[in-house]
Amino acid sequence: MELTTGLEINLARVGNKTTCPVSALINKGRILLGLRHYAAQSVWTCPGGRCETNESIESALKREIVEETGIQELTFIAYIGEVVGANKGDIVPFFLSTTHKDPILMEPKKFSEWRWVKLVDFLNGNPKDYINELTRQALKAFMEANPHCLNSILTEKPASR
Repeated sequence: MELTTGLEINLARVGNKTTCPVSALINKGRILLGLRHYAAQSVWTCPGGRCETNESIESALKREIVEETGIQELTFIAYIGEVVGANKGDIVPFFLSTTHKDPILMEPKKFSEWRWVKLVDFLNGNPKDYINELTRQALKAFMEANPHCLNSILTEKPASR
């Protein structure tokens, strides 16, 4: 019950220009990562992005996932926590979700590819050039504290929330 309550409360929050929700999107024991291109470097990242004015975190996250990957069918499983973002002052609400859909490269100027990576490999530090190590550490700590959640994400049949 705690996972559901925290999830619902945090999805309902209204973000602002410094709120950048992301989700560890899981399918068959794999996490979806996109190779994102920034001026200084290219890094792997989970799907998500910046909230628009007065937009709920849930709406922003769903919008960003569709804009980046084309995936519309997903189920939010848990709220992992909040970490600092790449830009000064940014906050990253971090969620866990599942899908049975594959990504489409929707923004080729921002991303060169989307790739499913074994969750265990990701939690053990691969790929090395992942953008926000704090989210990887948060997901690993969450999985260790909630081992039942791993079973849930491996057996869940997602439906849109």
